[in-house]
Amino acid sequence: MFRWLTEGLLANAPVVATELERVVRTHLEGADEQTTKIVVAVAGLLGTVAYADREYSPAEEQRIRTELSRVSGLDSVGVNAICAVLRERILETATIDSPIYARELRELADVDLRLQVLDILVDLAAADGEITI
Repeated sequence: MFRWLTEGLLANAPVVATELERVVRTHLEGADEQTTKIVVAVAGLLGTVAYADREYSPAEEQRIRTELSRVSGLDSVGVNAICAVLRERILETATIDSPIYARELRELADVDLRLQVLDILVDLAAADGEITI
């Protein structure tokens, strides 16, 4: 119905978190395009959930590190680099870029992977001992 509007918005949408994507691409060598975009989306959503209460606590960052270390092909240097980008750009990640991450994950990941990510995000939300609404 409003195709003209959505097409215009999508055409002007920023590239998925360019700095986060650059870091993921650098440290996830050999990954295909889809895998890279999924990892960027998951990392961005982890940052978004961690900052949902407007605090990015050490416990939340540790949980993010744990989850990112599970990504095949991503070593500790890559995890550190991703966490550094999240720390430096957490406000932008959690506000401006979060719809992009959600859309990318929805478009690229199957239902099982999206459910796994949702489970991880809920666990992350409780990493600091409470879930605020």
